[in-house]
Amino acid sequence: SSTVYLSPSMRVTSVVPLVVGLCFVVGIGIFWCDVPLRTRGELPPPSNDLDQSSSNGTVVCRYVDPDPTKGVECHGMMYVDRDVHEARVSEARSGLAKPFSMTWWCNAALAFGCVAMAAMAAGLTMGLNGLDEEDLARLTAIRAEDLQYEIPAAALESEIEKLKRQQYHAKTIHPVVAGHFLGKSCHRLNPTNHHYVLVTLLLLNSCANEAMPMFLKSLVPEWAAVIFSISLVLCFGEIFPSAIFTGQHQLPIAAFFTPFVKFVEVVLFPLVLPISLGLDKLLGHGQEMCRYQKARIKCQVRMQLEDDEVKMIEGALELAHKTVDHIGVMTKLSDVHMLEINEELDQRRVQELMVVGHSRIPVYDRVYNNIRGFVLVKDILKRLTSLGGNFNEMGCVADHPEVIRRVHVMAPNTNLLDAINVFQTGRHLALVCGDPNAAVASWSNNAPLPESCQIQGIVTLEEVIEELLQEDIKDEVDIEVEERIQKNRKWMALNFNAARGRVTTNSRDNAEKLLRCRTVGDSDLEEPLIGDLQIYRNSMPSFGSIRDAS
Repeated sequence: SSTVYLSPSMRVTSVVPLVVGLCFVVGIGIFWCDVPLRTRGELPPPSNDLDQSSSNGTVVCRYVDPDPTKGVECHGMMYVDRDVHEARVSEARSGLAKPFSMTWWCNAALAFGCVAMAAMAAGLTMGLNGLDEEDLARLTAIRAEDLQYEIPAAALESEIEKLKRQQYHAKTIHPVVAGHFLGKSCHRLNPTNHHYVLVTLLLLNSCANEAMPMFLKSLVPEWAAVIFSISLVLCFGEIFPSAIFTGQHQLPIAAFFTPFVKFVEVVLFPLVLPISLGLDKLLGHGQEMCRYQKARIKCQVRMQLEDDEVKMIEGALELAHKTVDHIGVMTKLSDVHMLEINEELDQRRVQELMVVGHSRIPVYDRVYNNIRGFVLVKDILKRLTSLGGNFNEMGCVADHPEVIRRVHVMAPNTNLLDAINVFQTGRHLALVCGDPNAAVASWSNNAPLPESCQIQGIVTLEEVIEELLQEDIKDEVDIEVEERIQKNRKWMALNFNAARGRVTTNSRDNAEKLLRCRTVGDSDLEEPLIGDLQIYRNSMPSFGSIRDAS
């Protein structure tokens, strides 16, 4: 069972339809039953006791007339007082009803009913058609538990109750403003609710506004009826209702009058149906779903949330449109640090793997494009530990096939959302390949990868998460790399000066130390990395070309 939620301020308006309907029914009944009295001849001077005889003395009517305004009937003739007759004739000629008479009250009630009906129709036109069906659907989809993250605990219970009331009102209104009037059947002769409700309320408003002067002219002169009709329609039929029906109580008011709107829709069906169908054909099907849903969501998010939240949500919305070969997502094969399957895992090579800082290293056979899988650095270290740290017995990766793991393959047009779903299965590394099926078949047959594979690079889970967060994820290794880049800039400046013979005494000493060191622990500098040492050994000039410029 459902309960109608109405605030105390709304209980007064709950009787408006009943009062309006009662006024119409009673007023129309009295109006049509008020038959004009027929008058004939003249009556003798009024008296309470009168004998009247015909010329032949055969018929005598004796009556007592306590109310001369009603008259008396004799042999089918109605006799009334002269003053009453003249007053009625004057009233009929002027078109005005006698003040506070039954006719006057009837016309006043009908005029008030027209104003109330016009006000209700005008207010509902703004109130119902001003509601967006998407906003109503989103309101009904809000979960109560989601409020606990943005509402203080003290006000949480009242906010949840308020949300339930709003959702009830939204569910009541949504079938009236969304979709089609006849549901999903009879599509060709099924107008949209947007146009059907609009035409229904406009017809009701027009009928009430046009009928009101007919009743006002029986109460006041015609010039006053024009002034009153314009004032009443403008103030009480347009301005006030529109302000009330679109105010803070828009949802409860619209939900309360929804049954009345449905009733009027059925009553005016023959008139509204062809007009609303014509509007659908001429102007389209009302409110269509917006094509730019994600753009609207991004705009709303940017206006209401913090910068970090905006970046994450925008990144999530863009995952389905970015592919793995997007710039910044895929690492090109030429930039990937790999390990040849037949390369000896001596102390120097193992130290290089540790210094690089990658947990997964792709393994290739002879050529870069012939990737056979990847190895975990921790598996190599475990294997080395099991051998007692003896590098001579370590051999190469081919001697330990159990450490080679199968890598997942993706097509270049795979979007990042699908990539995340793949990574959720326990994969953290994937190859970007032109023909994934051919690569998988070659690995299954232990054959080299064909040229059709065209391996372009690799994609890692970290890179996809960075696209989701719209920020770079930095770990300890990344920080070390940044520090190393800063050192490299100094070394590059040293190399630039040395090439031109301009090196100070201190710079020359540092250059000599840099050129002589072979491993990480051999230099007095702050532990330069092996890769940098190799680069700068090849680029630095010989000692003989370095001249002391101090």
